[in-house]
Amino acid sequence: MVELKLYWPVIRPTVVYSCETWVLKESIIQRLSEFERKILRKIFEPTKEDNGNWRIKTNKELNELIKHQNIINYGQTQRLSWFGHINRMPETSILKKIYKWKPFTRRQVGRPKSRWEDDIRNDLKKMKLIKWAGQVQDHLKWKDIVEKAKTLPKLCAIRGGGGDIWYRTYFQNGCKVNTHVSHLLSSCLCHNILTACIQFI
Repeated sequence: MVELKLYWPVIRPTVVYSCETWVLKESIIQRLSEFERKILRKIFEPTKEDNGNWRIKTNKELNELIKHQNIINYGQTQRLSWFGHINRMPETSILKKIYKWKPFTRRQVGRPKSRWEDDIRNDLKKMKLIKWAGQVQDHLKWKDIVEKAKTLPKLCAIRGGGGDIWYRTYFQNGCKVNTHVSHLLSSCLCHNILTACIQFI
């Protein structure tokens, strides 16, 4: 589909720009998922049932239509790719030194915040990559791992709920400006870009 070919290389990379360095919290995952589902429902349109009624596609149906290549998987694979690039750098590299640097301070009381490297290691566990330290040094082998991760359903289990409710609220009340950047892009910028490009084509 022309609209999907426009969304994947243009809109999605713009929304998750510099996602290689993100720590994906649950709130960010939820809002990005809501954003993408809204765009996909515009592209794939409602489903007509046997009784003649129309309904919006479910989250599961949308994920199957794009073969699990959702925006969260995209962001996680970008991080994996960047993680491999950093690990293959020479020890004298400034970026490698910063990555391995440990602060000489006491840890604050309480549960430590999730770090970028913690997210990467969790993704590797989900992919069942135990001996990744040797594989990451092989550029071609690591590239294959990243490509497989793009369509891996278990890498990110996207939950529904709030996205569908927000979707209906948006269309009942008109263009609703939200405080979060992904909602703002969803309701205004990306919707206008997609509509204008479709009309132009």
